[in-house]
Amino acid sequence: MNKLISLCMIVKNEEKVLDRCLNSIKDYVDEIIIVDTGSKDATIDIAKKYTDKLYNFEWINDFSAARNESLRYATGKWILVLDADEYMDQAEIKGLRQALLQQTPDPNVVYMLSIISFLGDQKSSTTTQGLVGRVFPNHLGYKYVRPLHEQIVCSEEGKTKSSKLPFKVYHSGYTNVALDEKNKHDRNMAIFEEMKKKQNLTPYDHFTLGNQYTMMNEPDKALEHHLSALENGNENEVWYRYNCLSIMQNYINSGQQLKAWNFSEQYFKEYYLFPDLLSMKGLVYLNIGLSNKAKELFLKALEVSEEKASNNEDIALFSQDLGTKFPLWQLVHLYEQEQNYNQCVYYLTKLILSNERDIKAQIKLTEILSLVESTESIVTFLDKLLKVNSSSEKMASTARIAILLGLAELAKYYVNTGNLESRLNTKDSLRYSLLCNNQEKFEALVGRLSEEEQKDPIVLKLLVGGSLVWNRYDYLIKVTPEINNEGYSYFCLAEKLLSDQEYLLTEQYYNEAFELLSGIYILGYYDTYDQLLSRMEVPAIINQLANFFYSKHQQQTAFVYLEYLANNNELSPQNCSNLAQYFENIGDTEQSITYLAKALELQPDWTKGYVQLYKLSDDPIQKKSSLEILSTIDPLYKSLLN
Repeated sequence: MNKLISLCMIVKNEEKVLDRCLNSIKDYVDEIIIVDTGSKDATIDIAKKYTDKLYNFEWINDFSAARNESLRYATGKWILVLDADEYMDQAEIKGLRQALLQQTPDPNVVYMLSIISFLGDQKSSTTTQGLVGRVFPNHLGYKYVRPLHEQIVCSEEGKTKSSKLPFKVYHSGYTNVALDEKNKHDRNMAIFEEMKKKQNLTPYDHFTLGNQYTMMNEPDKALEHHLSALENGNENEVWYRYNCLSIMQNYINSGQQLKAWNFSEQYFKEYYLFPDLLSMKGLVYLNIGLSNKAKELFLKALEVSEEKASNNEDIALFSQDLGTKFPLWQLVHLYEQEQNYNQCVYYLTKLILSNERDIKAQIKLTEILSLVESTESIVTFLDKLLKVNSSSEKMASTARIAILLGLAELAKYYVNTGNLESRLNTKDSLRYSLLCNNQEKFEALVGRLSEEEQKDPIVLKLLVGGSLVWNRYDYLIKVTPEINNEGYSYFCLAEKLLSDQEYLLTEQYYNEAFELLSGIYILGYYDTYDQLLSRMEVPAIINQLANFFYSKHQQQTAFVYLEYLANNNELSPQNCSNLAQYFENIGDTEQSITYLAKALELQPDWTKGYVQLYKLSDDPIQKKSSLEILSTIDPLYKSLLN
């Protein structure tokens, strides 16, 4: 029987993800070829479960060379290329096989698949989407070129064409955890440096290097390369439009909001009715202080995305998340800022209905519900939304959220109802013991800490918290953290507080002091909090606490600290901004303007403040002055504000 699809892969130390990848496609490919470039873990053993076509290749800092080695062994009619940190849903790979049964190989056509990449935190990652050539005919001279971000080309130089197939590949290699574990940034930058020595970078090279700097959170360097790619690139290339989006994103990330706006007007005007671009423009509005206009665009993005979905159209030009999940989150934050908790709950519910594993949304939903609902009502709501009580796994996850938020009654409900104490990890168990004021349980857990757990900064901080709330200096000597451990400075501060009643806080420990105070407050140890605060009552700490309580919607407590700061002439621009927002929410425009003006006195280059002042003020002189200042910064402000 003739083989239809050969899967060709290159791997190195992929034991955590390879099984997922191969298991997802094994029933729909005819052979699996794996070239290993030096694995030291269980990668080869996992691969042997799926194929005997395993080959070694010495890594020479060249992805194309390794890819081409894998192509040498393929015998199928078509080649499919995947990475170990990718996978396909069954419907997608089945559809791809059926489509290839109908296709005639073309010596010049590479088929593009949509690669959905997860970014950031694995538990609540965002995604980006791009088309990449992953399917092409075998035996027709196709080969890979470029050592990094390799591209497949046909035998005739310059003749390669692309065509899209409507199937998706999911990629988890750019989550924070994956980037750290694989050290991809250092590896990729080393290859780029070698490329620079050997040849001039092409526009595509500048595009990929710009993407690398974006992932490394260096937007200014990213812009340098993306702009070079724009100037010298070919607008007909698939990557060109993505380069334009990257430029707009990096203008925003580097604080150049109006450059982002102008760029979008020049390059994306014809695409404005795509939800992801509506969201990008909404973000620019939000960042310059026009929250109402931002809200309108976020709502429009959701409306258009729902309309496109109902018509089975592509929801987004670049990223579905940017057109759906992103505007939902922005609306959550905007309504939370306005203290409109019903709308917060509404949009958080939509987020969770679209992905019930969105832990970030569940945490925020539980936090918002705790402001306005009883424990019983929260339990009822969460069960209706997520069927929490139907699964011990769901109850454990919800219990962890309640423990994290310091919601003792809610945490006890789920832990007791689901008999979950044995299912909590060490960090959650320590925190739960603190939350329940169970010193005996806490001590037992400390006595069983493994060597690895004793190095965990979160465990160390919880141990410090226990030592302070129960006044137990001996807890500190049970573990000795290394100096370079993140938890070391917390130990030092706790040691000083417990051993020296006359100790007064020094600037060296301001951040640690704030984290300990806010953490102890969340856990409900108010007397301990007051005692510690009396020894740490310096403006820098009070300032952080004021903003902390404001962010937790405890305005009365926040105002106590803000009054202290005002009396000592220590209000920060952020304090003033929070006060301005509060008074705007309750309709006291005069007070809001007073604090905006105060914030601008303290931070004259705060352009967002001038925008807000212009919006709120009815005083023609004040409005004119604000507009003149903004127009001096950029004349575009005049048209955006009118």
